[in-house]
Amino acid sequence: MSDQVLKLVPKDKYFVPEINSAEKARELLEGFFPDGEQAEVKFSDSVRFIDSGSNLEKITCSLCRKSTDINPFQENDIGTEWWYELDEILSSSPDLQALNVKMPCCGQYAAIQSVDFCGSASFSMFELCIWNPYSDDGISKVQLLELEGVLGCKLKQIWARY
Repeated sequence: MSDQVLKLVPKDKYFVPEINSAEKARELLEGFFPDGEQAEVKFSDSVRFIDSGSNLEKITCSLCRKSTDINPFQENDIGTEWWYELDEILSSSPDLQALNVKMPCCGQYAAIQSVDFCGSASFSMFELCIWNPYSDDGISKVQLLELEGVLGCKLKQIWARY
């Protein structure tokens, strides 16, 4: 059985809330999803990649605008091979600001933060998440507004599956 994780990150990848605000938001998130298994906050000293696990299906190149499918079930899929290599780089790179990656579509190098992960991933220095919230709808607009008010920023919602 796989795990689902609801991740909420600031739309401004450099925004980091106060620790007290982050903890209050974590408590609110737990209250919104009482059957969830673990609500947590994560802080980083630098911008990091916020992935969506197996929910990542395609990327769009910021240079040639071509979309590439990421299909783990299809052997020899150029996007899958590229993604596995990139995933290792993203996990070990301390500075995503300076990271340029060779795109599978056009062979040109693009800044990683300019690649469009088609809404399934993001970059951030802060993450609020809950594991297995047992909700198909995610967070409601009212709940999202409440969290944004506590944190002092607009949030983006990412669903991850592991």
